[in-house]
Amino acid sequence: IFAFSSIMRISNNNYNEEEKEYWSRWGKRIFDYSFQTHKLGCESCIAQVVPSEILDDYLATRKRNFEINKIYLEWQKEGFFDTLIFSKDDCAEYGFNVQEAKALEELGGFTKTGADEIPLTLLARAVTDVRKIKIAPIFLEPEYKDLISNYEDVSIEKSVKGQLELAGCEIVSEDDADILLYVNNFKNQQGEIVMKVGTEMFDGVWNVPEKLYMIADVRFANGSDNNFVEQIIAHELDENFYGYSAWNTSANTLGSLICSAVVKFLLKNIM
Repeated sequence: IFAFSSIMRISNNNYNEEEKEYWSRWGKRIFDYSFQTHKLGCESCIAQVVPSEILDDYLATRKRNFEINKIYLEWQKEGFFDTLIFSKDDCAEYGFNVQEAKALEELGGFTKTGADEIPLTLLARAVTDVRKIKIAPIFLEPEYKDLISNYEDVSIEKSVKGQLELAGCEIVSEDDADILLYVNNFKNQQGEIVMKVGTEMFDGVWNVPEKLYMIADVRFANGSDNNFVEQIIAHELDENFYGYSAWNTSANTLGSLICSAVVKFLLKNIM
């Protein structure tokens, strides 16, 4: 049994489509309260701004969800799960969710940045029992691979490595790879299509590889880098092309892409 449970997220906005009603007014403040309290190591003064009944409800909900995750962890220790992942959805460098992840890790749990893609990553992990696939990550902006994506708490390099390892893949050099993973990563900061936050687009030259390859376009969250896409479609996509992904968070993009490529590779080379 491969299982996952999401650590309760903290959205950095005032949209309540997937949150409680009060998030439409207090969501960003609650995010800031969480971020600053963790970063400072003491309660942030933002607590004086958010109505106490709202903050109390939010913290009680967090505590309930955290206690449930600890129960799942006990089940794993009893042998109920082969793999159990605690996913960090809509994360940041600091926050209550980051603190909870660390606490679960200290109790023996395994945490992973990202959430929506986790079922696909676990599917890849299941099918790579047939054969461990060798993948070489290649960053188009290698000097910026230590930067942190929006909605995440680890660098884009660590995010890539984490997705590959959880998917049961082996990280190797270009020469030894079954598949090349090109990552169109960002300079300075990741853009955001939905929130209309720009960033410097890809200005290099895209050359079609001679080996099997896939492309994770994470220069923007929630969409593609159009400059990069124009270069890709200017070339004919041959049988070496194993997929392109650019949606939601960097982890979402990576996990779904890797799963698709893994399944395609096994179907073409093993079955």
